[in-house]
Amino acid sequence: MLSLPTGSGSNNNWSIACTIDLIIRSDTGKINTPPVATMISPIYIPVGKRTSLFIPTIDGDNDIVRCRFANSTTECQSVCPPSSLPNNTVIISNCTLFITGANVSDWYAITLQVRHLYDS
Repeated sequence: MLSLPTGSGSNNNWSIACTIDLIIRSDTGKINTPPVATMISPIYIPVGKRTSLFIPTIDGDNDIVRCRFANSTTECQSVCPPSSLPNNTVIISNCTLFITGANVSDWYAITLQVRHLYDS
């Protein structure tokens, strides 16, 4: 679990990566526009209370957007769920996260993959 207790300091380096597909879409004749998730952080999670967080997403091509946890070291490195999150944390495909805080001083990194679905 990624937890940054008081006084622990942090020397971790973080990065964000994406891939861009410049192939022309067969259904529109245009280059695809990827989905975007917009969420302000940090979000405070109460201890011992199940909280639902809807992660706002949008796709410029009006495609259906789905979310899932990142699930390999190439997607999430050292913060891959479920070990990086409190027990029973889940994300459902409509980008709603259900989480229950474990300790007052914990910080969690939630690594998600946001993708869109279209008929190719």
